[in-house]
Amino acid sequence: MKRSIDEDDYIETLKSNRSYFPLLSFTNLHHLKVYNCERLKNLFRVTIAQSLPHLEYLEVGLANQLVQVFGAEDKADIHYEKEIVFPKLRTLRLEKLPSLTSFCPAGYRCIFPLLEDVTVIGCPHLTTSFTIAPPHFG
Repeated sequence: MKRSIDEDDYIETLKSNRSYFPLLSFTNLHHLKVYNCERLKNLFRVTIAQSLPHLEYLEVGLANQLVQVFGAEDKADIHYEKEIVFPKLRTLRLEKLPSLTSFCPAGYRCIFPLLEDVTVIGCPHLTTSFTIAPPHFG
């Protein structure tokens, strides 16, 4: 499954109508590109991150107000020392996100066991570091 999101009005629809995309609709998502969403502050709630087991490619760009890719909307979302595993994510691109400070909230540790390609351009406040998986020989 592949989805592209590039309009603020569409994002406002997602935000105001939580049943528009049921949580389970993201379980088969493999490829996601999000661009030109100027009012977007978080791409997803951190609780949705675990519902992306097949995500292989994530690209986010030109979202001036984006603070976190996976954010907490309320204190109920924050669980300290919680791990989020993106088991199939191979490519991550973050471009021209001047307000981006982190990939996920404080207290969460993101694990990317298959990450091969990371591009971070124009994210001057980003404090998250990403580790590339070592090459597999065999």
